[in-house]
Order: sequence, then structure tokens, then C-alpha cells
Amino acid sequence: MTTRTVSNSGGNFNSGTTWVEGIVPTIADDVVFTVTSGNLNITANAVCRSYDETNWIGTLTHGSFSLSIGNATGGNLKMVTGATYTPTTSTSCRIILVSTAAACNITTVGKTLRNLNFNSWKCLHIFFARQLSFKWSSISKRWKF
Repeated sequence: MTTRTVSNSGGNFNSGTTWVEGIVPTIADDVVFTVTSGNLNITANAVCRSYDETNWIGTLTHGSFSLSIGNATGGNLKMVTGATYTPTTSTSCRIILVSTAAACNITTVGKTLRNLNFNSWKCLHIFFARQLSFKWSSISKRWKF
């Protein structure tokens, strides 16, 4: 696992110039922000092992593409109060939690996710810290809890 840090100028997720290390994250990389990181745009399908906005105060603009988070070792999505999440209205704007062997942790601090997908039942380890609401547009599988 390698850490990829959003640069002070920010930019498009799939552009090497967006990242301090100059390398676009892979499914094995942890994405992090600093308090001075610039805004981040998802303008193409993107991947990372984990996504952590701790201390960030910028804006994530999520276009009509997927952000896949996680791998066989798990995955984490951590949004923070100081940051802004701006998803498009397209159903193609989605966050996919990908894990085949371990749980995924989700922290959204009340932000509305346009389209959240779980690719495995192992990702369905959800801790209810405050308020959680679901709006089901379609259910293709029967879930047993």
C-alpha cells in the first residue's frame, strides 16, 4: 500500500499532476488529503484502496463516473464535515465499495451519496453512528441480515 496525497493545486483524480507523488492512485493505494489540498474532480472512473478526507476543507466534485474503493484487504471511505461533496445527478455517479475478504468502513458525516454500491456481502459491515437513511431505487438481490 502506498499513500497518494492530493496536491495543493488539486485537479482531476486521473491526472498525475493532481498528486504530490505525481502518480495516479491504483486499487492498492490510500488516498489522503491535507488541510491545504486543492479541490478534487472525478472526471473518469477512478480507484483507490481507501479514501480519507481527514483535515481537508475542499470540494470533491463527482462526475458521471465510478469511484471504486477497496481491495482484498478491505477499504475505507471517510468524509469530513469541513469538506464539500458535489455529486452529479446521473446514476453513473457512484461509489463502489469493493472488498472480497474484509469489511469496508464508511463515514459520511451526513453527506448524501448519489449512488452507493457494494460488490460483496463482506462490504455490508455498517456501523450506525448517527442517522442513516436509504432510498432504494431498485433491488436486484435479496439481502438477509
